[in-house]
Amino acid sequence: MNSRLLRYAAVLLAAVLLLQFYFIRELVVMEILFALVLIVALVGAGTVCLIGYSLWLWLERPRRSHARPRIAWKERSIEP
Repeated sequence: MNSRLLRYAAVLLAAVLLLQFYFIRELVVMEILFALVLIVALVGAGTVCLIGYSLWLWLERPRRSHARPRIAWKERSIEP
């Protein structure tokens, strides 16, 4: 009876330890996946910010007028 109880206790302890290892491994995997998703989100947000900033700079640049430039001619007198 005593060896049977000891065997069941050892099997129960082994099962609990294996389940703990499984859940800890699952938690580590989930943490790594969360970190990867966070990194991808940060890279995406940084890319959007850089595109927005470059667009803002492009919109704020000085523009050339599309009208024909006027040339101011000097009047010259034909005097000696």
